[in-house]
Amino acid sequence: MDRYSLMAAMMAFVACGAAAETLAAETAQVGNARAGLVYATKTCSACHDVKAQEDRRVSVAGAPTFHAVAKTWTMLALNVFLTTPHATMPNLMIADRDRQNVIAYIMSLKDSPKTGPL
Repeated sequence: MDRYSLMAAMMAFVACGAAAETLAAETAQVGNARAGLVYATKTCSACHDVKAQEDRRVSVAGAPTFHAVAKTWTMLALNVFLTTPHATMPNLMIADRDRQNVIAYIMSLKDSPKTGPL
């Protein structure tokens, strides 16, 4: 194997490892989507439309709908976002299990029809 082939193989190996690590991080934090809907309805619905609404990108309050979030965010990105303070959101302290459940619910909307998730 020449030097360039060896380097290409090593780069491919590293890329596969990084992809596997990302996938493992995302799948390790799977919650209960139904419990996430209950929590989101009580806690998040004042600003967000938490039900599946493909035809709207923002809620009445101007916050993105959960369906719009599901189409553009990953589980990992949501986990980071929900554990970091942001000026546009109340400083909520969400318990780990509740956060995982809400993320599972949001991800259940990713490919759901307008009739509803889960």
